[in-house]
Amino acid sequence: MCGEVILEAEGIAVRRETRALLREASLALRTGELVIIVGPNGAGKSTLLRVLSGELAPSAGTVALRGRELGRWRKDELARVRAVLPQNSALDFPFTVFEVALLGRLPHARGMHPTRRDRQIAWAALELTSTAELSARLYPTLSGGERQRVQLARVLAQIWESDEPRCLLLDEPTTNLDLVHQHATLKIARAFAERNTGVIAVLHDLNLAAQYADRVAVLHRGEIVAIGPVSDALAPELVHRVFGLETVALRHPELTTHLLVPKDGACKKERTDSQ
Repeated sequence: MCGEVILEAEGIAVRRETRALLREASLALRTGELVIIVGPNGAGKSTLLRVLSGELAPSAGTVALRGRELGRWRKDELARVRAVLPQNSALDFPFTVFEVALLGRLPHARGMHPTRRDRQIAWAALELTSTAELSARLYPTLSGGERQRVQLARVLAQIWESDEPRCLLLDEPTTNLDLVHQHATLKIARAFAERNTGVIAVLHDLNLAAQYADRVAVLHRGEIVAIGPVSDALAPELVHRVFGLETVALRHPELTTHLLVPKDGACKKERTDSQ
């Protein structure tokens, strides 16, 4: 069940010289829900997430977390209730996997050394992301998918406690992951939403979005052209208009959602046209 509005963006615009990266983007995120942002390459998905996280100041519009504009939060205070998983997390230092997960507890540090509770949370986050068995490995030696899961553990450890509303922002969290871990990651996002958290994730896979999202926001050329339930936001007509692909919506055999399947010959025609 969705709770209070935790994150609200109104009239967000981002401009770079003469180019508009975002235009009048507005959305509200509630605790207890997972909102997934989809759109073609270059639609502005990552730009929007950077604005929502406070990393990028908008050219116009406002973003408020728990009713307070992001610019009015102290950085340490913000980091205790809002965690961000970026597309790429560059880290080349020879930290162990456990030490990387423990970095998520830095906003809560009250001294020079992590507490027993911090260590317990870091370990729990590694277990949740199925990376505990990697805990003694050096982070730079991991595969791309393993690194992604460890970084997810780090951001989960950052906002692990559920005594106050929190916000989790995930930019393409399934990158480099195999099919099993893609679903595992979104199940974690779904479960965290139910722990007094509002979650926003950027995805490319429309069918993954359909299976896990409470609401889907569709970005096209910097504008949110649809936001709502899967049946509305991922209707074949809208998918065709935004992505240029004709699809058929088929009822999922077990879930109360639909899956999108390209129409017969659509993919073949696209390959022929591109040759």
